[in-house]
Amino acid sequence: MSYPDDQQVADWLDEERGSLNRMFDWIFYIFYQKIPHSLSWQWSLKSIILGIVRFSVFAAVTGSPVWLVLLMGQKVVPTSLISPFLILVGLVSFSKFLNFLARGRRSAELRDREETSISTSHFKAIDLISANGLSVSARVKDQSSLERAIPELLKCIESRTRLSIGREGSDYLEVTLITFEGADGLEALIRERSSSIRKINKRIPSQELLSYHVVKNGLTKKVIHDFKRQKLFPYEGATGRGAAPPYRSIMILPLPERILEGSSDRCIRGVITIDGAKPYDFWGELEDAIEIQVRPFVKLIDVLLTNHACGVKI
Repeated sequence: MSYPDDQQVADWLDEERGSLNRMFDWIFYIFYQKIPHSLSWQWSLKSIILGIVRFSVFAAVTGSPVWLVLLMGQKVVPTSLISPFLILVGLVSFSKFLNFLARGRRSAELRDREETSISTSHFKAIDLISANGLSVSARVKDQSSLERAIPELLKCIESRTRLSIGREGSDYLEVTLITFEGADGLEALIRERSSSIRKINKRIPSQELLSYHVVKNGLTKKVIHDFKRQKLFPYEGATGRGAAPPYRSIMILPLPERILEGSSDRCIRGVITIDGAKPYDFWGELEDAIEIQVRPFVKLIDVLLTNHACGVKI
């Protein structure tokens, strides 16, 4: 695979969004986020067609007596036929209203579940750390056991992000730890994920990854609002080459800087990526809010990588 040109990527990452681009960002944000959220359904051609079909079937079935009278040539429809039609419409409307109220209760239940998930995963991570007697200078009893705390912390980040963007439930959202291996960090390892949806323990050249270029260019955070629309990197996942990934939005959070032992060189050992299913999942104030909320988990993950040599020098 040919790598993207380093300078092109650097210019793209550093470019200022002009007023025209910002206007289009707002339009896309409203289209992909606000409208579907307000209507509580996915904005797609399939959903529009299904909505039209359902409405047509409902109108045809409930109004069939009326249509038959009209087709038989009568100009006035008897009240005895109109009344059942209006009653059916009223019942269906009342059912929709009850569903609307139920969605509100379900949303509250899902938020409670995500809050509980954060606490549960956090405590699991703390238990695993405590079992190894970890401190900054302590000798680790069992490194592999200790690093089992990392997926629990990634789950905390996922749940916290879901709460921030209002995406509780089954919509795709995944958090990944990628580490850069070797002295120059030219090999990337997809190390851990917050779920088992996609593969881990895959090694690929770092230059193929957008996150590597974010680190090389000294950025502390980068959000790609629609990965499909950018042109420098193929629209495919790191562990699913040749296939479209299940995400459109990406937030990249590099791990904290470290100083290499015996030198003044600074390095970053990896990144946390948060992948959202929809474009503009992390738009606007959410971008900074999510970073602030998940940074403590990111810092703790960096501490747990006790035996990992520095990767990318900056």
